Order: sequence, then C-alpha cells, then structure tokens
Amino acid sequence: MPWFVICIKPRHDKIISAAFEKQGVVYYCPYYESVRQWSDRKRKIYVPLFNTYMFVQLEDYSREKIKVLTVPGVSKFLWYDNKPCTIRTEEISEIKNFLSNYRGIKHEIQLMPGQNVTVNKGVFSNYSGQVKFLQGNKAFLVLSSLGCYFTAVIPVNVLEVNNV
Repeated sequence: MPWFVICIKPRHDKIISAAFEKQGVVYYCPYYESVRQWSDRKRKIYVPLFNTYMFVQLEDYSREKIKVLTVPGVSKFLWYDNKPCTIRTEEISEIKNFLSNYRGIKHEIQLMPGQNVTVNKGVFSNYSGQVKFLQGNKAFLVLSSLGCYFTAVIPVNVLEVNNV
C-alpha cells in the first residue's frame, strides 16, 4: 500500500494523530528530539521532522481520501506532477532508520544554497539532494521523491558535495 503526503496546519500533529487513531487510519509523523531553553530550565521535547507534513497509508486513495480530509487540521494532499505524492514503504523505513541512528549529530561541512550533495554513508547512502538554504547547523535539502523540504543534521564524513 502506498503512503501519501498530507499537508497539515502547524502544531496540529498530535490532534490529527488522535483523530486518525480513532478512525483507524495508518499514519506516520516522524519526530526528533530537541533541547529547548526556557528562562528557568532546559527541556527535551519531540518536534515533528516535517513541520507541516504527515504520511498516511491508504489502500484506495479515491475512496479513502475524504476520511483523511475531514479531520480538523488537515489541509490537503500534497500533489506532485499532477497526481497525489506517494512515498514508497522503503523510504518511510529509511526515515525511521535515520532518526534512530543519527541522534544528536551536528553537521560540520561548509555548504552553500544551490549545491547538489550526496550522502555517501549510512541509511541514506547514495541519496542526492539540493541544498535550498541553511539555518544554524541545519541544511534544508530538497528530495525529489518527497517534493518537500527535508531537514538533515549530518556529520561531515557522510556528506559529499557534487562537482557538476
């Protein structure tokens, strides 16, 4: 069964997840651990990897899409090339593996927007993307199969700049 990408309102992931569980919709919202500083304390929290995206698995898109779209907080399905964006199960597994294997790793390579990069080691080995922009120690890459931004925090020995 294919996975579909849905667009959601920011900070609605937990509300939508609860609604999907009630309806029996298979979904995946990847989270990563982040340390946030308040004036009086630091706290570890879990933040969605894709701020306004979630993945749903549907057997029959045309029949089941209305069940997803009627959940409060769900905006629409993401479309790519005039059809709903689908993600292979293997790619969902790779995201899960990436999140479990690369906790707390900082990126140390000098990148520039527009550069094409390839991951040369690990679960994303041989995957390529283009750097859209940089923010702090994060590189925002575009992965063509998702058609959306992907935040990757990776070590320098795993990333190689393509010389095209």
